[in-house]
Amino acid sequence: MAAPASAYKDRQFLAVIGDEVIAEKIRHRVDSYTAAFPALLEIPSKDHPYDPEKDSVLRRVRRLFGE
Repeated sequence: MAAPASAYKDRQFLAVIGDEVIAEKIRHRVDSYTAAFPALLEIPSKDHPYDPEKDSVLRRVRRLFGE
């Protein structure tokens, strides 16, 4: 069940578009982020091959399933 819109009225949203050079510089911060809100998602570049080992969300899912 979704929370009512009023539950989000005091929250702030932030979007950042960066590049792989920036992502690698803050990799340790991305990997250690555990809060559910705001969500932190890394979008792979279409110009570089996808590396699942750098995907923090996929790694968390694997840990949840004991892989």
